[in-house]
Amino acid sequence: MMSYWWTPHYTNTTYVLSDNITQSSIVMEDVTQKLLQCQANLTQIKHEFSHVQEDFTVLKSEVTEVFNGVTGTIEGVKEEMKEDCLLLKRDMRILTGTKQIHDNKYITYSETVFILLVGLIIEALILFLIAYKFFPWRNDFHGSQGSNHDDPHDTYENQSLFQLIKQKRWSILDQIDITRYELEESICILSFHEETQDLHHRIITSVFQQEEVEIKPFLLEKN
Repeated sequence: MMSYWWTPHYTNTTYVLSDNITQSSIVMEDVTQKLLQCQANLTQIKHEFSHVQEDFTVLKSEVTEVFNGVTGTIEGVKEEMKEDCLLLKRDMRILTGTKQIHDNKYITYSETVFILLVGLIIEALILFLIAYKFFPWRNDFHGSQGSNHDDPHDTYENQSLFQLIKQKRWSILDQIDITRYELEESICILSFHEETQDLHHRIITSVFQQEEVEIKPFLLEKN
């Protein structure tokens, strides 16, 4: 059996009272030094834990920032993919219309001009034949003039034909104006098609290559 007691001195004494009984003294200064060392170690551990906690807070902020950045990037990519999908659908409709034109499902610009010119020539020939058949210069001028004086019915008929041809002339002028307007409209459409054909190809290519293509504002309008 062993028992201890405190001593303020720097001596550590052990007494053996019997085979099973001993008494030892514990120096207070040694215990105090050990306790102070433990306190210093605990203080250091506390500071290290504070640093670890600060590092964890910084790491948490960085993870949150990265997560927000990834989320924003995903949303931006989704919006870009949505816009690209709409542009791709629009371009597919344009290309489908172009293919139909190439497949002769619509009259082309050159065919339209040719048909209009043929129509104008045929109409002019018809008017010329009518004028050649019924106007006075078909026969001798004096004979026709005498015939006109002799036959009032022929004079009235010639005047009626003159009025008819005059109306036809104004009709031709109106038709020419309408034709000119249609030609200008066709030219505008073809100019637009030629101007945007290469851009449409670049837009479709950029959907797969993720390239930024400068697009004119009026091309981004959606129906």
